[in-house]
Amino acid sequence: MKIIPKNKCHLIRRSRYLAKRVLLVLVLILLLLLVTHLRLVVSTIQFFYKMGQFPPWLNMISEDAVETYPLNEEKQIARLLLEQTEQDRRRMIAVYQVYIEILSWKPGPGSESSSASKLFVLLRLLFNVPEEYPRDEARFFGGWIILRVHEDEILTMDASTREDGNMIVNLLWPLVYEDEQLVLQGTIFAYRGFPYDGMGEYDYFASHFLLRSVDELK
Repeated sequence: MKIIPKNKCHLIRRSRYLAKRVLLVLVLILLLLLVTHLRLVVSTIQFFYKMGQFPPWLNMISEDAVETYPLNEEKQIARLLLEQTEQDRRRMIAVYQVYIEILSWKPGPGSESSSASKLFVLLRLLFNVPEEYPRDEARFFGGWIILRVHEDEILTMDASTREDGNMIVNLLWPLVYEDEQLVLQGTIFAYRGFPYDGMGEYDYFASHFLLRSVDELK
């Protein structure tokens, strides 16, 4: 019978102890990853469910509408997104953008682009975008427009010219402030450009404007 020296037995026991500790740490890391992704999955399911609960902008406003519409459901969704980390929030928007593309929608009122119109409105709730922004600095990602001709040019968004001659656009359109609350108001006449790139607009807004606070969305 071979006798193992005490110092070697100690090393074996220590190695086994360290191996168990490493295994425990790996298991905890795996559980943490699973819990983290599970929370993201649950939040994404909630996001999709809530997005399906309110009518598309395209169905809410007719060409002759002048009323304003409350955005209670949309504000709930914006608050849900604000509760996420920046990384998870971007992932949720990206998944919804893929969903829009899978629908194979065609631009224009009454088409599958109604799902994209929800994201178009939501991003203007989520970010504190200005009502006056230099047109030369603005970027457009496709979208619904008011047709307004200026020197034989069709202007996207809600565009106008200042007294100093500089062209500005209203990035907040079709939202307006009414009694210090954001509401929906806008008239759709046409769609212009490539299919709406909500993910691109999200990244653009995130790099140029601040997120709204939860208090602003109550």
